[in-house]
Amino acid sequence: MMKYEIRLKKSKNIFIALHGTGGNEMDLINLVHEIHNDSIYIGLRGNVIENGMNRFFKRISFGVFDESNIRNETKKILKFLEYLKSKYELYDKNWNLIGYSNGANMASSLIFHSPKFFKKAILFNPMKPFKKFDYPDLSNVKVFISSGQNDPIVNENETMELIDLYKSLNTRVKIVWTNHGHKIPYNSILKAKKWFVDEN
Repeated sequence: MMKYEIRLKKSKNIFIALHGTGGNEMDLINLVHEIHNDSIYIGLRGNVIENGMNRFFKRISFGVFDESNIRNETKKILKFLEYLKSKYELYDKNWNLIGYSNGANMASSLIFHSPKFFKKAILFNPMKPFKKFDYPDLSNVKVFISSGQNDPIVNENETMELIDLYKSLNTRVKIVWTNHGHKIPYNSILKAKKWFVDEN
C-alpha cells in the first residue's frame, strides 16, 4: 500500500502529484491548487528509499536509472491508482499527472505504460526514463514541460531527448524554458495554469 494524500472535490479533473527526490505526498498540493484549484488532488509517496530520501524508482548511479525497477514501480502505481479509483468511485474523470524531477520521470513512465489512462501531464525538469522502450502512440495525451536551460541536474540535451520523443509519438507538447536551474519558477506555474485551462 502506497502512502498518499487525497483531497476530494466535485470535479471532473484529478491530478496525480509525484514529488521530487526527498519529497512526499504533500509536496505539490499548493502547486496543484495554483494551477487548477478545482481539481481533485492525489499525492503519492514514492516507495523507494535512497539515502533516507523518498523516490519513485532506483538509480544505479547519478543520472543512470534502474530501468527494470522503473517498470516494476510503474506497474505498482498503476495498480494502486485502479484501487483508488474503485475505493473513492472516481469514475468518468479526467486523470492528469503533475511531477517534478524524479516524479516527472515517473509520470512519463506511467504515460508510456498506460497512455489511455491519462489525459494531460505537467512535467517540471524531466528527462527520458528509458533508453529502450516499446513506445505507444500518444496522440490522445497532452504534455506541458518546463525545464531550466541551466539545470545542473538535467541538462538541456536530456530534456530535448524527451521532448523529441513525445513529438515523435504524436503528443501535443508545450515547452517552457527557464533560467532557474532545477527549480520551478512562478512564471512556469502561471504558464502551466493557462495551458491546462486552454487545452480543456
